[in-house]
Parts: sequence; C-alpha cells; structure tokens
Amino acid sequence: MQQDQGQTPTPNPYQPQPQPQMQNYAQQAYVQAEQRPSGGFKAAWFFVGFLLGIGGILVAFGSTWGRPQEIKSEAIKFAIIGCIVTFVIGICSALTLGTMFYAVFEQMFRYSSYY
Repeated sequence: MQQDQGQTPTPNPYQPQPQPQMQNYAQQAYVQAEQRPSGGFKAAWFFVGFLLGIGGILVAFGSTWGRPQEIKSEAIKFAIIGCIVTFVIGICSALTLGTMFYAVFEQMFRYSSYY
C-alpha cells in the first residue's frame, strides 16, 4: 500500500483507538451529586431548626462552614423554616391555653362573691 505525499493515511480499523476516561465522568457526577442537597438533608435541617430553635440556625451555620454555598444556604434556610414553625406553634398554643384558662377561672370566680 503506497501513500501519496499529499494524502493522510487512513487509520487501520483494527488498531486500538483511544477511549474516553470513564473515571473522570464518574468523578464529575459524584461531585455534582454531592453538591445537590437531597430531601433527607432538607428534612434533617428542618427538624434541627424545629427542635433547637435559634440554636438550630446557629448549628446549621456552623456545621456547614467551608461547604459549597448551595449546601450552606439550603441548611440554613430549612433550619429557619423549622424555627419559624416552632414559633408559630408556640404562639397558637399560648393563645389557646390562655383562652382556656381565662374561661375556666372566670367561671370559677364569677359566682364566688355575693356582693
């Protein structure tokens, strides 16, 4: 098989060709998956905020120090949501119990005086 000087040689189909590195693709997919918060991650930070209140927000801020911004912001956001839910439940409970105690004590002391 002679080659002209102006033509490029055709590759032999039976010679091994360079293959793409699958390890790089796997590493990139792993890093991308690690940077996306999952549903369990969000639920965990919600319950930390729910149970610890403002302390939960501080724990979320401190424990995600040095992490990517997306992870840090999601942790703090769901801790704040949990803290707000705790606050709203506390206000509703206080109003309900206060109203109940007022009604009970009003009935108890209404008929106790005769003048």
